[in-house]
Amino acid sequence: MLTVVIPVYNEAPNIAPLLAELAVVKDILPELTEVIMVDDHSDDETLAILKNAKSLYPWLKILTLSARTGKSTAQWHGVRE
Repeated sequence: MLTVVIPVYNEAPNIAPLLAELAVVKDILPELTEVIMVDDHSDDETLAILKNAKSLYPWLKILTLSARTGKSTAQWHGVRE
């Protein structure tokens, strides 16, 4: 079992390409069982895009933080999950 944790903040234009690349990796690497994206209280469309992508990528897990915490803390929350 392999989990990838990715903190994101205002990454709306980058989410779809990143998920498409991760889908290719997942096909090659069956040990990759989930990707956790931690939204660090983005104020753009990042969270909406992630929620819409969930139907295409069932291995995607989304964590949302209620306040901006920074990259390290967002990463920590994802690892803890």
